[in-house]
Order: sequence, then structure tokens, then C-alpha cells
Amino acid sequence: MDNYFPKTQSGLTLIELMIVIVIVGILTSLAAPSFVSVTQRFRALGEINAFGGDLLYARSEAIKAGADVVICAANTTSTDCSSSNTWHLGWIVYSVPDTGTGVKKILKVQKRWASTDTMIASPTTTDVTFTRDGFAPSLSGAGVVTFVLTTTPANPFALQCMELSKQGRQQIVAKGTGACS
Repeated sequence: MDNYFPKTQSGLTLIELMIVIVIVGILTSLAAPSFVSVTQRFRALGEINAFGGDLLYARSEAIKAGADVVICAANTTSTDCSSSNTWHLGWIVYSVPDTGTGVKKILKVQKRWASTDTMIASPTTTDVTFTRDGFAPSLSGAGVVTFVLTTTPANPFALQCMELSKQGRQQIVAKGTGACS
């Protein structure tokens, strides 16, 4: 007795496979630009939040220790404070030395970002000193400094800004607010 099995086709033909590949390619090319923008926005948000966390850390250490704590823009090797307004190269948090010792205690070092994003302060600020009461009286001008983070390549939707006041209050501000432009 012969078993009868109908011959059925399984799988895809070469033409069907090529059509699917073309459709996937078109959909990918449409989605890629928005994906890059989203990636930039999240990267910039992570960078500004990390900076904000270190500002809070410096402020809390000043309050906890009852002494001045400084956060400063680092030089290109992240080993010492810089005299330039280039916060994207990293920053250093240290306690101000006692008058007798003259040695500053490094509390935290943030190395330069792996990305090519930039962050500068407006007005130009190379360091912020928090006093034992949590204030930042060293800020110049009206007492508000805006740290502006821009992405490379430039993406206006990924722009991030953080304001810091003399009272030690920090907040992320929207594009177009104050110096955030």
C-alpha cells in the first residue's frame, strides 16, 4: 500500500525574499534618522544628569564636612583644574585644604566624555565653591550660572541646560530659557 503525500511547497522563493529585504531596508532607512536623534537626546540627558549628580555630591559633602568643597572643570588629562570653561573635558570635586595642611583632598574625578558633546558655562565659570551651608557664593554676576550641553553633530532637540544659583539650587531648564539657547 502506497502512502500518498501531496507535494507541498515550503519556504520562500528568491523573489519573495528579495522583496522582503527591500521593504525592510526602506523601513530601516526611514527610522534611522529619528533613532540617531533619540540616541543623542538620551546621551545628552545622561551626561547632564551625571553632572547634576556631582554638583549635588559636592554640595552635600560641603554640608556634611562643614567645610568648603569645590567642583572645577578639569584639564585635558583630568588631573588638575583647568582655567578654561570646558566642562566636557571632565571635572574634579575636592575639599578645600585646611590652612595648616595646604593639601586638597580629591573626592571625585569625572573623566572626559567618550562622546564629542561639549558643555560650557554661561557666564564663564571654571569652578564652583560650595560653603558649609550649601551655598555657592563664588558665582559671578546675578548669581545664576547656566551649563549648556550641546551635541555633536548639532541637534537642537538634544540641547540640555542646567542652572545653578548662589543658593545652591540647581535645575534643568528648557531650551530658550535664559542662557539656554
